[in-house]
Amino acid sequence: MHFSPDDDTQAFLRGLRQMVDDLGGRALARRTMADRQTCGVSPELWTLLGEVGVFGLSVSEDDGGQGGGWYEACLALEVLSKSLVDGPVWAHLTAVDAVARVGSAAQRERWICGLLDGSTRAALWLPGTTATVPFGEGADVLVEVRGEDLRVVTKQPDGTFDGFQSTETMDPTWLSLCAGPSTLCAGQSGSEPSDATGAAESETHDRAV
Repeated sequence: MHFSPDDDTQAFLRGLRQMVDDLGGRALARRTMADRQTCGVSPELWTLLGEVGVFGLSVSEDDGGQGGGWYEACLALEVLSKSLVDGPVWAHLTAVDAVARVGSAAQRERWICGLLDGSTRAALWLPGTTATVPFGEGADVLVEVRGEDLRVVTKQPDGTFDGFQSTETMDPTWLSLCAGPSTLCAGQSGSEPSDATGAAESETHDRAV
């Protein structure tokens, strides 16, 4: 079976390629690649990616996205890979897609707009698969998915998530979840939301089976 992007998608990809090149392409990525907060994508480029709709390519129009799928998203990632900025965008896209598909109506209403326009940066973590979150250091929120249960955990003022302590990894942009009281580290399902005085906030959405 052969897939070929339609005219609108091809035009979008050409515009995306030109936009990245105009901002410096690989040269810009190399200058910011080791930055723990930007993870290789400059704030200017990140904002533009949100404005042109990259972060919503796989999200339905009802939720404010482009109404496409991962086929279109992967084509965009292929374009971005040529300028070395696909990694953090991929991490964000998977987190956005999880919130759109698994999150409750309340979670989608609260988070989806900021995730789509890029004002909230996210990274996805799947418990039981790995203790590291790719490009998690630059994230404002971590999206934790356990089957059909989803939790959104916000970054505290001290830079930690839900109170756990991270350790350094070989890649400074990856977050290692290896110590601390958080269920993200402990591998336990669910947690009580932090109180009003806590800096971190967590939400759990449990679907009936």
